[in-house]
Amino acid sequence: AKEHPEVKNIPHKLRAAVGNGMRPEVWDDFQDGFNIPVVIEFYAATEGNGGLVNYCTKGDKKARGAVGRMGTVLSKIMGFRTVKFDVDTEMPIRGSDGFCKDAEIGEAGELIMPIVKGDVTKSFTGYTDESATKKKIVQDAFSKGDAWFRTGDLLSRDANGLYFFVDRIGDT
Repeated sequence: AKEHPEVKNIPHKLRAAVGNGMRPEVWDDFQDGFNIPVVIEFYAATEGNGGLVNYCTKGDKKARGAVGRMGTVLSKIMGFRTVKFDVDTEMPIRGSDGFCKDAEIGEAGELIMPIVKGDVTKSFTGYTDESATKKKIVQDAFSKGDAWFRTGDLLSRDANGLYFFVDRIGDT
């Protein structure tokens, strides 16, 4: 759109663009350049047990580039967390108590999602390869006996509940 300013004047009835993986550095040019009222960006994994959605209106500049948002209530319901991550060991960092440490606001951390037996919305059945399944689960993350799905992605979140993709971990 930046190289072709004439596209802004092309009449269209497009009201929203939906997808995933839009690079933050092209978001402004895309949404403003093509005059799109709403961009809906989502984050999910086919085998995962949750996802994020960002409904970004044209005037919501702070949400541009985010892969999802989660307010206080939804955060309590879904229970997603970003945890401090060691890039050398490719494992979540644990404190002296043995439990994972939450990433700070603005800090990149691995997004993990609770696995709850009996709750179809928070289940993870795994892969046919048992060792691959074990690599995707972190046990005893915040309490003895809990289990969490490892997304294999580093995300950061801001004080408004917006989540931003930072990087992929290894070859997950």
